Amino acid sequence: MKTRNCPPIDALQKRILSLQEVKNLIERLEKKENRACAAAIVLMLWGNVGYKALREMKWSDVWDFGTKHRSALPVQLVAWLGKLGYLGIPEAPVLPRGWNRRWLRLKQELAIKDASVLHATHAYYSTTSQEQGPSADERAAFWSQMWD
Repeated sequence: MKTRNCPPIDALQKRILSLQEVKNLIERLEKKENRACAAAIVLMLWGNVGYKALREMKWSDVWDFGTKHRSALPVQLVAWLGKLGYLGIPEAPVLPRGWNRRWLRLKQELAIKDASVLHATHAYYSTTSQEQGPSADERAAFWSQMWD
């Protein structure tokens, strides 16, 4: 059997959002017309939740995120979502009505192709590799200071 030498798929080789782009994303999510998408995008970017899992999530899953998933969302993010007024009712889906239309508009505004950039960004800011990853200050900004 013949095998091909394929380079490994590395999240760090994909496009990632810069800290400024993350700030821009937060500013856009704070706009009234985008607030309904905030939780879904936060879960993809900081919680590393995939779209398929997100389609199944209810608000009760978000409230229990730290116990049901690998890591809890930063406290600041939960407070930020509460400030936006989008913490939902337990049995309601996290994805808002009109998600596809809203997400398409946000992707165009942010000049991103799809949600994979959110996962690649999460992977980049989660790595502690000195050679490939962000500096400690960049990592801290991504995880705690972006919404101050």
